[in-house]
Amino acid sequence: MNINYEKNQIMVYGKAIKYDAFIKKLSDLSGEQIYGFFNSRGIMLPRMMNCLALVSVLNNKIKFLHSNSLTKDYFVRLQHYSSFTETQLENLFIALNSSSQDFAQYRFNLMKLIVDNYEALDINDGEITYLKNLKKEKIKSFEDYVGYVSAACLEQPGTFDGALIEDLKKDLMFTATNQEIILIGEKYGITIPERLQKDEYVGFIKYYLNQQGKLTEEADEVLDGMSINGLSIYAKREGIPMQPSMSKDDLVTYLFYILEQCEIPYSTCESITYDEAIYKPLEFTIDLSAITPFGNGDAKKIIHYEGEEADSEEYNAMLDLINNPVVVEPVVEEVPVEELPKVEIERPLRPGETRAKVEEQKAEPIVEEQKAEPIVEEKKVEAPVVKKEKVIPLSEKLGIDVNKVEENEKYAEREKKVFKNSRGKNVAICVFAGIIVVLALVALGIAIKM
Repeated sequence: MNINYEKNQIMVYGKAIKYDAFIKKLSDLSGEQIYGFFNSRGIMLPRMMNCLALVSVLNNKIKFLHSNSLTKDYFVRLQHYSSFTETQLENLFIALNSSSQDFAQYRFNLMKLIVDNYEALDINDGEITYLKNLKKEKIKSFEDYVGYVSAACLEQPGTFDGALIEDLKKDLMFTATNQEIILIGEKYGITIPERLQKDEYVGFIKYYLNQQGKLTEEADEVLDGMSINGLSIYAKREGIPMQPSMSKDDLVTYLFYILEQCEIPYSTCESITYDEAIYKPLEFTIDLSAITPFGNGDAKKIIHYEGEEADSEEYNAMLDLINNPVVVEPVVEEVPVEELPKVEIERPLRPGETRAKVEEQKAEPIVEEQKAEPIVEEKKVEAPVVKKEKVIPLSEKLGIDVNKVEENEKYAEREKKVFKNSRGKNVAICVFAGIIVVLALVALGIAIKM
């Protein structure tokens, strides 16, 4: 195998493969496939290689940070960026809301490091051909991918979590939170409690005294019989750097206390070849005075580095967009009611009912039920009560003055007839009444004589 960078070629079994295209293909493999390949061959990646790949993307992300991007505490720790461990770099990648494009660039740069260091990793033509022919699998999240890659890595001599171990104890005090220190321990199977139990505390004190050449048989017995409060007082008196309620300093001390008792496996790849322009950590300063409390106020430039003028136009455009966001009102198009799609809402199925059965019932003709006629109760018919009405003369009903009827030509003749008939009737009645009165008097006279 041979790489010709000028021709952008990799020679495998005497056949030319495009360099960039091959790296892109490798970057499309899942984290699980990368882990499976290196785990099966027994030669693992150096952890520093993964750190460099993360740095290659984070460098550009850091250039475009502004005063509201992170908390002030995070910015303070970011000043020691070049000393970040693998765990801290992974956390920073997530904290900066890295995009899918950033994720893809990280994978590409990692594969480029692997291919460029094929000799140090002892990768042969057959393995390159195997990787080239692998069918890619679905890549999940960044956390999933980087977890597999980290599992495919081992330390180089003198490193731990991808950082130089001789500086790590001091650097963690400035770069890591308490939680990150605990997470670094968990990553390598080291449980770091936030508060020590008595047996853990006794074990540390004895280890420390033994390292100092001060552990005697008498002290060994005395320590076993002490309470945890007594052990705390004893540690302070003897200058032992550990208390049961652990501070950040205590957490770091306890981490290295465990590491000193562990055997750390190393990668056979002792050195890495890389392009410093891409993979070397960015050197920069942070203007902490630009940070406003609680991230209030306009975003301001906070990161300063050599050559920042080249990025000033893009950076200022970003600040302007953040501080003066363009609000675009959504355009709502009115759709006539008749053009709206008709949506048939299906009722939920009843227990034991199927959708096919419901559709079959829909197809059957609908028979309207005839409404029953209401029952009408028979009402009792009572005889009408006839009231005797007062007879009103026709003249009063019509509002006619009979004495002047001749003046109304329309009703003249009719009124005259009515008037004559009524007079004749009155005379007859009077005569009949007179006869009855005479007869009554005659009958009365006869009765007296008798």
